[in-house]
Amino acid sequence: MKRHHQLLFLLVFLASGHVPAQDPRLADSLRNLLTTNQVRDTAYFDVQYKLIASVLYADPGGEAMSLSRSAVEMADSLHDTLRLGKAHNILANCYKATELADRAMVHYLKAMAMFEVAGDQKWIANMHSNLSNMYMNKGDLSMAMKEQQQALTLRKRIGYYRGISGVYNGLGNIYDTEQKHDLALQHYQLAYDSCGPDCSPYDRAMYLGNLGNAYGELKHYDLSRKINFQALDLHRQMGLRADMSRDLQNIGESHFLQNHGDSALYYLLYAYRLADSVQNGTVMAVAANNLRAFYESTAQYHEALKWSEIAAAQRDSLNLQRLSIESNAQDVAYRVEQAEREAAYEKETTLLQKDADLKRQRILNWSMGLGLLLLGGFGFVVSKRYREKKQANAILEEKVAERTAALKESNAQLLAEVEQKERASKTLSTFIYRSSHDLKGPLTSIKGLVNVAKSDTGNVQYIDHIGAKVDQLDGVLQLLIDKLEVDSRVPARQPIDWPMLWQEVIAAATHREGFARVQFQTDFSKAAGFQADPVLLKIALRELVHNAIDFHGNAPVVKVTATVSPNGKAELSVEDGGPGIAADQQEKVWEMFYRGTNASKGAGLGLFLVREAAAKMGARTALQSPSMTAPRENSGPGTLVKLVWA
Repeated sequence: MKRHHQLLFLLVFLASGHVPAQDPRLADSLRNLLTTNQVRDTAYFDVQYKLIASVLYADPGGEAMSLSRSAVEMADSLHDTLRLGKAHNILANCYKATELADRAMVHYLKAMAMFEVAGDQKWIANMHSNLSNMYMNKGDLSMAMKEQQQALTLRKRIGYYRGISGVYNGLGNIYDTEQKHDLALQHYQLAYDSCGPDCSPYDRAMYLGNLGNAYGELKHYDLSRKINFQALDLHRQMGLRADMSRDLQNIGESHFLQNHGDSALYYLLYAYRLADSVQNGTVMAVAANNLRAFYESTAQYHEALKWSEIAAAQRDSLNLQRLSIESNAQDVAYRVEQAEREAAYEKETTLLQKDADLKRQRILNWSMGLGLLLLGGFGFVVSKRYREKKQANAILEEKVAERTAALKESNAQLLAEVEQKERASKTLSTFIYRSSHDLKGPLTSIKGLVNVAKSDTGNVQYIDHIGAKVDQLDGVLQLLIDKLEVDSRVPARQPIDWPMLWQEVIAAATHREGFARVQFQTDFSKAAGFQADPVLLKIALRELVHNAIDFHGNAPVVKVTATVSPNGKAELSVEDGGPGIAADQQEKVWEMFYRGTNASKGAGLGLFLVREAAAKMGARTALQSPSMTAPRENSGPGTLVKLVWA
């Protein structure tokens, strides 16, 4: 009874709210209590659950995650559906905090299933909100909206109004992302109005900040500033300097948008310096960019350039932080998988060992019983049981060896996956590094040409050169945009409107050097039923057309054909009459940044993006270029590139 009294006292103490959930003294007290009380019952579970909550944000991928997995096993062994749902929910919170969104989603769904079995409507409402946040993080706004509305409807139906302000705020975030700022404003106001006496000052300040930003998006700048000042006062009272810097940035930006020059400059500089003191990189980047725009609007170009460089440096720093977070998440995922595999291996080994021990005990009992009853046949029985024991041991050792080999193979596969991710990260770093140099060259040339043009205004040909370099820079930027689009897009097979697609491709190529000398022959008459991702297909076709323009040689005709055969095989082909591609270069042209000759003007990304986009769509690429020793009359041997969908 003494142990239960201790547990009951601590749970009542926690419910009173006198000790913050993240207080390290609370965590130490909970650990000590668990150490002195080893019986794994519901009281033990409740104390362990409080301990997980107290260390969740301090160590989500370590102690909190380990304890959460233990809580899941304990609740399952207790056959307690409600507590099993709570255990899955807090384990999902650990995965969410360590950026493992897919694993978090799995456990949120398991928690939802448990709460539905238990019939706990309050927890079901909470889970709808959690699932909404996960869908929003994944970019699925329709599912996020559906889950949040279900949470709101359920809360109203059962009269569960605690935390409803968070639901309104979540709906406001979704509407903000959808650029529906009037609806976002309405729900942010509801969030603030429904923030009751138990609402924390931090939540009140957050709702005020969102409300102020919504007024700003709707160009009600005076109201926006007024509300952001209220949020600023709350954050100042709590000593949250990072949040104060964001409020100050929003105030300064509203002054700038209303052309209040002195006030805008004061608050933007104040916001940047405060953000710098607490290393709030996001606010530093936004404030620096607004300061650049302010100085540009006042023709102070030297200051504008300085702040432009600061903003760029902050964006680079944020990108590095994002990559570091992703890398840490991968490390945590590796450790979690390794721990789960080892736990499963140990559990199975323990079961095998128990089975073997049971068999040994049975053999021993049989041997002793038969020895007492049949003393004359003792030797025969002992010999038989010994052979059975030896055979059982051999089987056990064989199974242990098999499990060990399986674990090693699994670990090897996991290490291979980590190496593959590291290679992908290295490729991305190489891509960014090389691309930045490709951008630096045209920019340097533009600066030089501008200086020359200033010294001799009569030489307008320098301006033409500037235009050419700007076009070159624009082409590189478009390639970077296309690369990011190819990497991030989720393919969707849709019927293709070929006339419209071709019109968009040609419109993008009209300013390309050599376009006027090329004649295009298109044949889409046999493309009925052609289905592919329209965005990825446009990127691939545009790069093939650009390549054909750049290398058309003396043959002005470029043929573009799309067909669908009776057996469903779809093909897109682009054929030019250019100089062709040497046999030893035909595979290399698909590589990133590969330029076949020094005369190539591009960044070496065109055909690389074609193959990347094709792979995303489930198509393969093929290139045909006859021997360059036998060119056709008035043209080269030509090059034919195909995208084929089996």
